[in-house]
Amino acid sequence: MIKNYLLIFLVSMVPLIELRGAIPISQGLHLPIVQSYVICIVGNMLPVPIIYLFARKVLVWGADKPVIGSFFSWCLEDRKSVV
Repeated sequence: MIKNYLLIFLVSMVPLIELRGAIPISQGLHLPIVQSYVICIVGNMLPVPIIYLFARKVLVWGADKPVIGSFFSWCLEDRKSVV
């Protein structure tokens, strides 16, 4: 049972799958809906502070890399002219 809850917790953290995939998986595993919903929401929100705190540092680090540098530099550009 704990493995199933851990599975839906981890699936809810994956971008593009998130709650749209974790909640149907929980129902396929016959888990209670309320507990599954709460675990999925917590799992979905957990990466947000980490992304908020470290995204700029990762972009600055990758701005001079050969393959990803142009995209990371584009993400760091000032966007004030786009309104």
